Amino acid sequence: MGEIDLIAKRGNLVAFIEVKFRADVQIAACAVTPSVWQRIARAADCWLARHPAHSDYGWHHDLIELAPRKLPQHLQDASRPGMA
Repeated sequence: MGEIDLIAKRGNLVAFIEVKFRADVQIAACAVTPSVWQRIARAADCWLARHPAHSDYGWHHDLIELAPRKLPQHLQDASRPGMA
């Protein structure tokens, strides 16, 4: 089904986070295609089904872009069109 790199919770929000390390942060962002977001969404649905205590929580898919000698970039709700 897929895997999720990180799952984080703050208050009543769960973030399913994809982490990409590439030579450049722009290349990292391009590495997350719509099919990758679909795979993450399926894995997130499975996780939520197995953790019913979180079923009423809000959620979003985030992206952390990493590149050598650059600060990490954290894009919240990155799976929405135009964000990643």
